[in-house]
Amino acid sequence: MPSLKTIALLAGLLTSSAYAHIEMIQPYAIRSKYNPKNTASGDYNSIDYSMTTPLEQSGSNFACKGYQNDRPIQISASYKAGSQQTLKLTGSAVHDGGSCQISLSYDNGKTFRVIKSMIGGCPIKKDYDFTVPKYAPSGTALLAWSWNNKVGNREFYMNCAWVEIQGGAKAAGKARRDVELQRRASGYGSFEDLPYIFKANMPEVNKCTAPEGKDVVYPHPGPDVEGDAAHGTPHSEKGCDAPTPDPPTYKDLPVKGGGDAPPPPYSGDGGDSGSGSGSGSGSGSGSGSGSGSGSGSGSGSDSGSGGYSQPSPSPTPKPQPQSGNDGSYNGGGGGGGGGGGGSGGDDDPTSPAPGESSSESDPTPDPSLPYGPPSKFSDFLPCKPDSFICTSAHGFAQCALGNRYVDMGSTAAGMMCKPAMGAGGKRDDVIVREEVPEKVAVRGKDVPYQG
Repeated sequence: MPSLKTIALLAGLLTSSAYAHIEMIQPYAIRSKYNPKNTASGDYNSIDYSMTTPLEQSGSNFACKGYQNDRPIQISASYKAGSQQTLKLTGSAVHDGGSCQISLSYDNGKTFRVIKSMIGGCPIKKDYDFTVPKYAPSGTALLAWSWNNKVGNREFYMNCAWVEIQGGAKAAGKARRDVELQRRASGYGSFEDLPYIFKANMPEVNKCTAPEGKDVVYPHPGPDVEGDAAHGTPHSEKGCDAPTPDPPTYKDLPVKGGGDAPPPPYSGDGGDSGSGSGSGSGSGSGSGSGSGSGSGSGSGSDSGSGGYSQPSPSPTPKPQPQSGNDGSYNGGGGGGGGGGGGSGGDDDPTSPAPGESSSESDPTPDPSLPYGPPSKFSDFLPCKPDSFICTSAHGFAQCALGNRYVDMGSTAAGMMCKPAMGAGGKRDDVIVREEVPEKVAVRGKDVPYQG
């Protein structure tokens, strides 16, 4: 008589062949067969071998198929607020693509706030980069991938994973400046500003329907948008991204991750894991301006494997960077470097130099400056890292590493891009609220603008 494990595996193979759609494999979805912690436990009844199937046509198992109510919570990944991450999918039946969203929930799936929308062509490719907003609160959150398919039955797909967000929404220093940069670029400056997830084809949730043969153009796509169809006509039905009513599966349960480290990321598609080790030592001395001197030496070692790892604690107030981990808790890489040398006076690399101001003033818009379309990006290099250049009145690009621009697409609704010159004669364009005239001419007379 076959064992329960064999029966479960056979059932999974049969189900997978029948419903070979798409599922999320990084981070691991709750009950994923790809999560080594699930298979190692031997509890095959807790694995969903049909993870690729859509939610029930009624929507009765929205959100997350109800798996967000499993306890204890199993953390799949740890992210640093402001870091760039990658969501990975696997599967073959892509239904000619469609539109997808990545969202976060801090209330056990009662509400989901969108952090990225992929409009058109999703999930034809399988890897999607996204940024965890600087203003995302620290704590345990559900990360959801949802999909409105373009062709086939009118369905709604959704996988969810528990993640830990660290270092979010600080109120001072560089973190505040980074949040301000995000606000300028997208019009969103806090987690509560983000739109709610778009929902359709689930009559128990709402009355919205995503028509077949068209990519859903989300009316409120959030701060980060990609896709060739993003400039199409937004979906016109009202309330598709309303936060109410509560999802059918919602339960008011505590949301708190356990103490176990996240499992290593999925590496079955090649190249997601790596290992390395290294050691180093260093010494140095210096003297500070005005008064104060010091010297120091140190050594250190670090090793990493292809999983998630925490940065090694530093014996000094200012940790030295380590090549074994970039701070995003996304694993891999070689070993850490040696200890830092001594310094005198103020050794804070973020402190202003003598005679410089500790705060940056906003650049002043200059309407005489030209736009910088992608074909002209090279004319504006080198550029100030993280600064913007307007590609049009409602399009912009961002400087990466000082030597290239990355096209960011359109500004958020109600925002526009204005050319401006920053310090050092380099472009530092600004994203501002779209200007609305106070008065307009009607039959030769100025009257208040009515929108």
